[in-house]
Amino acid sequence: MLHLQIIIVVLSHTFLKQTVTGIEHGSKVPDGVMQYMVSVQNNKGHVCGGFLVSDDFVLTAAHCDQRLTKVILGNHNLDVGNTTKIKKQIKHESFKEWMSGNDLMLLELEKKAENIRKATLPTVNMKVKAHDLCQVAGWGRTSEHSGPVVNLMAANVSIIDITNCKKNCSILPDNVTCAKGCTNIKFYQDDFGGPLVCNNTTVGLLSFNKFEQQIFPNVGSIKVAEFFILMLAVKMQGQQMITMFLLLSCLQQTVTGSIIVNGNRVPDGEMQYMASLQDISGHHVCGGFLVSDNFVLTAAHCFDRNLPVRVVLGDHNLKESNNNGQTIEIDKKFKHPSYKNVGFGDDLMLLKLKKRAVLGNGVEVIQLPTVNMKVKADDLCQVAGWGATHTGGRTVDGLMVVKVPIINITTCTEKWGMLPHNVICAGGYTTNRGFCQGDSGGPLVCKNTAVGVVSFNRRFNCNYKDEVPNVFVDISKYVVWILETMSN
Repeated sequence: MLHLQIIIVVLSHTFLKQTVTGIEHGSKVPDGVMQYMVSVQNNKGHVCGGFLVSDDFVLTAAHCDQRLTKVILGNHNLDVGNTTKIKKQIKHESFKEWMSGNDLMLLELEKKAENIRKATLPTVNMKVKAHDLCQVAGWGRTSEHSGPVVNLMAANVSIIDITNCKKNCSILPDNVTCAKGCTNIKFYQDDFGGPLVCNNTTVGLLSFNKFEQQIFPNVGSIKVAEFFILMLAVKMQGQQMITMFLLLSCLQQTVTGSIIVNGNRVPDGEMQYMASLQDISGHHVCGGFLVSDNFVLTAAHCFDRNLPVRVVLGDHNLKESNNNGQTIEIDKKFKHPSYKNVGFGDDLMLLKLKKRAVLGNGVEVIQLPTVNMKVKADDLCQVAGWGATHTGGRTVDGLMVVKVPIINITTCTEKWGMLPHNVICAGGYTTNRGFCQGDSGGPLVCKNTAVGVVSFNRRFNCNYKDEVPNVFVDISKYVVWILETMSN
């Protein structure tokens, strides 16, 4: 009996998706289940499977590039599904051929998909275990000599240990996950690109199979986790990469500074912990806030492209200095050790000042949360900064603040498609208030406590009607690191 071994493309840590493409001995998928499934097509019809990861992006296998023109989504029956043209194909930059790995490709759609549930992507730390029961799905043929089917089919598969997988197949690329069918299950070329789904999370992507006189198991999906991380890294390494894989929902972000949209001027005497991070020319680069008399907390990505050399404290108006203003040079910077780029999370940095700030007279520290502190959905908090007040605008001289509601993390993740770990969502989305480019690193303040650090929004868009929520780093998850770093 042939076993199906699926090598799963690891999108951001082993994403096991529940999608079965080209499934022999599978079952018809009921309406309302696996709504993210997509048929990737050319002018001749179905070519590969895929799955919706944001309103306007589909993830599939890079080797499915066969003059693709459109996708069909929104219905498991291809005769009645919605047809959307493909605007752009973005292959993983390291892809060469299917056996070399990195078999991933994003398809940007000409128009956004409406009212269609997107696939849930795994967290960076998610792992699948041997014997976990997962699913694959697709419209591929159900026998070797038939053509693609009209109705979506799915089948159960179980994860197998990678060591055992390599014993049966010596040609595995790096970063793969293997699974085997519970019965005599096969999948075919027209199923590639579909997801491997575990616990309602897409953890892998069907890449290839191998038959050798029924001796070796079918090999079929490539691990998705590490590859997703690579995609994020590529996009976050430069603005020119904004069209690369990081365009994947959460990958479509990067905010350097919190443009306060629809906010108000901060009165003197309030928010006296606010800090302006400035470059050698005295230009505002990012926000931050004083957490002790000689440490400022900010976002790690504030140093990705710019180089702040000093902080300004006690001045809400950066052009009209008052007697309370203090300008202090930065002595050392301490990025969180796990930080790679904004899309990976851990977007925190401590700045040690060359001399201690003089507290009082317009300069104060802000309270940090306890390790166990949690914010609740709909809590009303504040975010402040000197960033622009509209998309494409310039930074402002006067400190601005706006009230934003906390957004449920499940809702936020669903809207983004995927998020880094340890984040809080607030503002944007259904409100017209939030941040944007100009002041990343500023605080999210709830009940006079700094609970978050401004990290990113999507595509530098600050017109928040029908946009995804703003994303902040959850400080409570890093309190131990902050205190240890400052004490050492």
